[in-house]
Amino acid sequence: FHIKLKSKCCGQNLCFMEESSPSHVSPNPSHSYNSSDSDRTSNSERSRSSDPDRETKIYTFSEERGYNSNESVNDIFEEVTSYNSNQPPPPRKRLKRTLITVDQTLDLISALPDSVLLHILSFLPTEYAVTTGTLSKRWQYLWTSVPNLGFRHCGSWNEGIREFVSFVNQTLLLYGCSNVRKFYIDFEYQKCFESRVNCWVRFATRHNVEELDLRFYGEEDMYPSDGEHYTLPQFIYTYASLKMLNLRFCEVVPNGVINWRLLKNLSISYARLSNDLVEKILSGSPVLECLELYRCGGISRLDVKSASLKKLVINDYWDSWDLNDDVLLEISGPNMESLGILGFLYRKKCRVRNVSSLVETTLNFRLFEFDSENDYEEYRSMLRAILQNLHHVKELTIGTWLIQVLSICKMKALPSPLSKCHYLKLDTYLNSWDLPGIASLLHGSPDLETLVINMNSLDDTFGFDADFSSSYDFDGRKYWTSQKMNFRDSLLNLKTVKLVGFIAHHSVTDLLVPLLQILLKNASVLERMVIYPQKRNHSRGWMHGTEDFLKVGQSLLSFPRSSPHAEIIFSDIQDSY
Repeated sequence: FHIKLKSKCCGQNLCFMEESSPSHVSPNPSHSYNSSDSDRTSNSERSRSSDPDRETKIYTFSEERGYNSNESVNDIFEEVTSYNSNQPPPPRKRLKRTLITVDQTLDLISALPDSVLLHILSFLPTEYAVTTGTLSKRWQYLWTSVPNLGFRHCGSWNEGIREFVSFVNQTLLLYGCSNVRKFYIDFEYQKCFESRVNCWVRFATRHNVEELDLRFYGEEDMYPSDGEHYTLPQFIYTYASLKMLNLRFCEVVPNGVINWRLLKNLSISYARLSNDLVEKILSGSPVLECLELYRCGGISRLDVKSASLKKLVINDYWDSWDLNDDVLLEISGPNMESLGILGFLYRKKCRVRNVSSLVETTLNFRLFEFDSENDYEEYRSMLRAILQNLHHVKELTIGTWLIQVLSICKMKALPSPLSKCHYLKLDTYLNSWDLPGIASLLHGSPDLETLVINMNSLDDTFGFDADFSSSYDFDGRKYWTSQKMNFRDSLLNLKTVKLVGFIAHHSVTDLLVPLLQILLKNASVLERMVIYPQKRNHSRGWMHGTEDFLKVGQSLLSFPRSSPHAEIIFSDIQDSY
């Protein structure tokens, strides 16, 4: 059983661990840790060299070593040196540096073929690509053949907006390529520019655009019916070459049929929709694979019958607050493989049915809360019904608010919902009211192989009223020890645990470390427990010093565990999770 510390930050160049032979039943709680330089070994560590079954491994990150993106993660961040503690460690190897001299009068970039230069320019905003025309005659008109055109105006409406519109017009007049792969406009739309924007969209369609991104913006807290929205011209509904369409602050009002026969990705934000409109869009997009709705309103039913649509994401819902409005949002789709319900849904209670093909689901939403026990009952019933219809999903992500709704069920001694998920991700900063819900999820997931706790998420907690909280008051620090819970049958398949955004502070460790103790004790096939510390930013490294994490590691090492092969790794190498 060993602990590693991996870091890409120079200066934090030492990780250490003690590895016991398999014959050792439990680790020695007196194992010492040393965060000093790797070339030194304390006398107490040397004295343990008499035990032939124990060897010391030192994990270092060389300060002399530079970063090379072509090397693997293990090559860059983890060098392993094994040696007998009676002998001095081998000297570090310094990498040879080779100085390459280049003739400064030679313009290597301009010598590249046009196809390569155009590929490079396609990643730049158009305003920067246009300025390359001043470099030399070689570059003067090169930008006019760039396949991607993107125009963005930052700032308020009265700050250079007319200059921005004039620049777009002039650029499109000089553009010389017959085809545009991607065209996007991003600025604060006003009704006075409607004719101009219509001309820009017409230009894009006449140049066979494949990806159209109309990203207008207004006040972030606007309702979909508020503010000035751009009304899509009718010709866009029958333009059949689109493969990707992103609409923000646009009115979608087709007068006839929709013919988007090649469209694969559609995103609509800040729009007032309807059940019939969504059905018309889906029927007119026969190969649509992904539909994302962000801060849209007017929907109560999403019946996805399309055989091609594999991913549906609903992020925030704008409720009209009309008391006669249907407060139910029903989602169905027998062919969908991925479903995401996120953000603030106001009063829209969700119902999910007929989703037999779902593989992954993200449930990270919350509803408007009323201080009433009856509403708690409605939330419990809603979530239990959703989880029952998602019991077959292999990958499940669930957020803080819903975890705490599960905590209500647990505190009322209701049975845990059963799940066949192999991958469970908990988006929660972790507080006391999360613990019963986490226990419920673990009890109901006997096939679980990977558990991820993402502590970088917002602390979007349930608003318990005072009477309810006082009637079910408990000490989160003692929750796991005070409850008679048996997880051995629930964690038989758990192999990987990841903690993302971990902070070595008592407010977190007092709740988290006992949970990790439960996992170590009951997960008999556990292979890796990886802890990713939270950072201030990407350049300063860890939020807390190495010693704080080593104290946590020392605690973890003292706990009994079922798996003799488990590794505990502290790492700031953010791999995919």
